[in-house]
Amino acid sequence: MLVLVDQQNSPKSLWGMPQRDYWWCIIVAKYGVFLFTEIGAFVITDYTQNQFDYDLVKFMADLAERDQRHRKANDNWENQNYLDSINISSIDSLFKQHKKYIGKSMVGEKFNHTMWAVIQHSELAQQKFYLPIVHKAVQDGDLKPVPLEMLIDRIYLKKYGYQIFGSQSGWNLADDITIQKVKSKYGL
Repeated sequence: MLVLVDQQNSPKSLWGMPQRDYWWCIIVAKYGVFLFTEIGAFVITDYTQNQFDYDLVKFMADLAERDQRHRKANDNWENQNYLDSINISSIDSLFKQHKKYIGKSMVGEKFNHTMWAVIQHSELAQQKFYLPIVHKAVQDGDLKPVPLEMLIDRIYLKKYGYQIFGSQSGWNLADDITIQKVKSKYGL
């Protein structure tokens, strides 16, 4: 059975349809249920057999796609900014519900960075709020250290006009003493 579902959940033919016309699709095959999103395909049954919440994984897949929708093409920033505001509201709701970072232990390796990406693209107040939560996720093994470094750089750029780790191209690094203090503070 082959099913393609668009944003309005109406079945469509897979062949001959431009990618931009669909949101996600599911293929039910002999070996499992496959979810195809803008950010790639994955086997849903692998996730559900590993005790992951299917609805949460699907939600994070959708969130990841929305986070990158206009960034990939570098177009329509007004719409991307609107999506970013919706995305951070979704992250706020998820955090209130789960009281922790939605990472590897909850949604697997493929979507462990989704919450961080949304935070990374949010306003400074949200970035500062979630910084200790992202830090704890790194300590708990739910997220690798690089996203934390990138979030710290983004915050320091907005607050001070310099960065710590050099993840943001075209911006100066802080002085060596500041860099060592920040690295030490976060165990990086």
